[in-house]
Amino acid sequence: MDIQQLKLYIINASTLGVTTFTRIEMGLKIILLSVTIGYTLSKWINFKNKKDGKDKSSMQDCSKKEI
Repeated sequence: MDIQQLKLYIINASTLGVTTFTRIEMGLKIILLSVTIGYTLSKWINFKNKKDGKDKSSMQDCSKKEI
């Protein structure tokens, strides 16, 4: 194996790695965006339920205290 062949293999491997990471990065960005939107929506729903007094866990805590 020559030095030239080794250099060529390294260049090809790095090019393949950069291309693959670019595709993976786009997928990870989409996943991160979906998770962030879902988390935000769940927090908004929990906040709204607590504000309206519809939180089931707080109602269960109140019923336990009365017994």
